[in-house]
Amino acid sequence: MIEKISQIGIVVPDMDKAIKFYKDVMGLDFNVLPREPETCMLHGEETHFQLKTGFTFLNGLQLELIQVMNGTSAHSEFLEKNPQGGMHHVAVYVEDLEEEVQKYTDAGVELIAKGEYMRSKWAYLNSTEQVGLLLELIELPKRKKKEKKPKKEE
Repeated sequence: MIEKISQIGIVVPDMDKAIKFYKDVMGLDFNVLPREPETCMLHGEETHFQLKTGFTFLNGLQLELIQVMNGTSAHSEFLEKNPQGGMHHVAVYVEDLEEEVQKYTDAGVELIAKGEYMRSKWAYLNSTEQVGLLLELIELPKRKKKEKKPKKEE
């Protein structure tokens, strides 16, 4: 069960223009991260793309700005239909991405894209008919438990 929305993703055609607006009008500062080229599965086919992303937090909710630098992705498809950009997705963290994707696809929600970034796994599901935007599921990397060293007996 999903306990909270963790992220809102907004696709923008111009990162600098968007950041200026959020800074000047709303007082929000974004940490901008240029990203290396990525590969994912999009509509069942391998695709390559590159993004620039900006992040900030607002009361524990992560706002993500996404600018497509090149290639084809769920973001570039969104931008083709919405040249001004806009709210692209809400994201939630899940324990087991594969299990959650299966649950949604069994319920008739289409898997659009799936990939990995910085050891996190993600998937976009087409929930536009149900709620008007995509749902992103994110599985964070599992933390390795530190083994306790046995104490030396004296």
